[in-house]
Amino acid sequence: MTSHRPPCDAVGYHPGWVYHGLVVGAAMDAARLLRRLLSGDLVGPNSLSRMLEPRPLPQFRSELHPDPAYGLGLMLRATNPLGHPIGHSGSGPGSRIAVYAQQGTTCVVWAATASGVDPEAEVFRSLRNGGI
Repeated sequence: MTSHRPPCDAVGYHPGWVYHGLVVGAAMDAARLLRRLLSGDLVGPNSLSRMLEPRPLPQFRSELHPDPAYGLGLMLRATNPLGHPIGHSGSGPGSRIAVYAQQGTTCVVWAATASGVDPEAEVFRSLRNGGI
């Protein structure tokens, strides 16, 4: 899906601020993309290994990310990355999204900012509980 309209009614939003290098689609498509990426269907084993190579970012520690790291395009943990959620989060005017996978289960949550829902917290909770 390609769109030049924001996914919300954000006043003053100009889609050019973030659309460079951005994939636009449905939330379920994001989950499918991550699942296929982590299963090795989209890139070769060497590339996937590099994507999963953590670069620690201790300055960004939080309750959800006690040991944060970044691979090539993937948020993960610095120690034992495969034992914890791997994916990515993002936000823009009016909405937030989190797409993560853990031990073969993939979960995505998109929410309007005004809803008060924290997509990352919801995805991590769901993955801890074995998915929805």
